[in-house]
Amino acid sequence: YFDSDDGVLYSEGFIELIYCPSKYANSEFDVLDETTVIRSYAFYNNYSITTITFHQYIQVISAYAFENMNLHTITFEGLKPPFVTGSKVFDDSNSDIKIYIHKDAINFEQIGAFYGYEIIRAE
Repeated sequence: YFDSDDGVLYSEGFIELIYCPSKYANSEFDVLDETTVIRSYAFYNNYSITTITFHQYIQVISAYAFENMNLHTITFEGLKPPFVTGSKVFDDSNSDIKIYIHKDAINFEQIGAFYGYEIIRAE
């Protein structure tokens, strides 16, 4: 079974974000609190979203989840980074992505998929 919110497809209970349409209407996307997994190609070819915010419960981001996007800002509110399956999470996306993390967050700099992107510790 599946669930949907604002045109975005999720697994039942909003646990896994499966697909966000390429013509999503907003430039900012807040991942639902219930969502713990972002599937591969979930935001593929989505040029409208420039900012994504992850709550503290996100656990897994799959390879190619943000392929071919115009992302500028990603914010992680949690203290621990998600498990990232593969090094090509942002393949063919904007190379100037800024990743904001909590000032007390641990181990984000060690995630290969984030290598080469600016990681900023925020209050």
